[in-house]
Amino acid sequence: MEDNTKNTEEITPRVLKMTTKRGFIELFNEELYKEMRKGKRGKTQEEIYESLETEYMKSFKRRRYTSFNSFRRRKDA
Repeated sequence: MEDNTKNTEEITPRVLKMTTKRGFIELFNEELYKEMRKGKRGKTQEEIYESLETEYMKSFKRRRYTSFNSFRRRKDA
């Protein structure tokens, strides 16, 4: 039997927070605030979203949302 645990990242409290809609949105807003303070050299909202998705995918091997637009729709609902 193959051991798949070697291919997953440790689930940190930050990643665990991403498993809820509210938690993912809170992290997104925190990152957005940090980037806004940088001014024009900061990341776009989509870049922030993709970096969170990448972090989430390292632990769960799937995306939290199907796309940035999907996230935006659910965030505003």
